[in-house]
Amino acid sequence: MKTSPKTFLVALTLVSAFATSALGLETAPYKYNPRSARCVNGQGLQGMRPGFKGSCGDLWGADLQGSDLEGSDLTGANLSRANLKNAKLSGANLSGAHMLLTQIQGADLSGAIYNERTVLPFARSEAEKRGMIYKPTSDKARQLLLQLEQGKTL
Repeated sequence: MKTSPKTFLVALTLVSAFATSALGLETAPYKYNPRSARCVNGQGLQGMRPGFKGSCGDLWGADLQGSDLEGSDLTGANLSRANLKNAKLSGANLSGAHMLLTQIQGADLSGAIYNERTVLPFARSEAEKRGMIYKPTSDKARQLLLQLEQGKTL
């Protein structure tokens, strides 16, 4: 009896899902840990959530032009190289997010929150001009930033 490739893949997926569940290896959703600045699951494993528009979402290179992400929790998300032109990000939490080479022209970032671990596609002065709100992870981070702004070396 010949098995079609499609039938084989369905069977393999079911067996894999059963084995993963039986062995307790399923991966719980990843959540951003501000202390470690990493996305981890309940077992302490580090990872991201591919395609997820939320905390720990891996949206590298995603086309989100004009998307309504107002008030979204994007903590720890990878938005590098994403197209966020004309997107609504007002009030979004971007703490720990990576936005390296992100296209952000025309995006509304008013009230969006960022911290010392957020990688922005522009300078902090530009973040302030755009109405973003800086909320450091800790008082120590706030003190270090103040020292750097005053030109003190650490």
